[in-house]
Amino acid sequence: MTKKFHTERLSLIPLNVDDATFIFHLVNTKGWIQFIGDRKILNVGLSRIYVQNLLDNKNINYWVVQLKKEKIPIGVVTIIKKDYLPFHDIGFAFLEKYQGKGYAFEAAEKILNYAMNEIKMENIAAVTQLDNIKSIQLLEKLGLHYHGIIENNGENLTLYFFFFR
Repeated sequence: MTKKFHTERLSLIPLNVDDATFIFHLVNTKGWIQFIGDRKILNVGLSRIYVQNLLDNKNINYWVVQLKKEKIPIGVVTIIKKDYLPFHDIGFAFLEKYQGKGYAFEAAEKILNYAMNEIKMENIAAVTQLDNIKSIQLLEKLGLHYHGIIENNGENLTLYFFFFR
């Protein structure tokens, strides 16, 4: 399911174990820990195991987002089938230095188009913490619609849906 994509400014490359150093830095950012959760990835070795576990799970598709010209990794976009959601979930996370520049929108829009036009998904979901205003704004800009609040593992999450058909 995972393939490479390009946009005007970005390359979206399927995650591989060689991305462990970048993933180590990303999952230990303040934003990731606050809004996604502390994965307890304390070194690159643990990051390699984390990445391999992601790669081994057929319900997880990860793309590392790179600046096209510089080939610098700046974030990730994901499509994941989560047990507690009726549809696949789109997600994204970017290094703070690259937030607010439209990169997340550009990358997520490309993956939404892929999900709709190539995979032929009929719907996609997204969840975020109630106070993650930047993610909520991006989900709405992408065309996802608020569906309500759900509870998962004792945490309230904002639920959004995109209906392709």
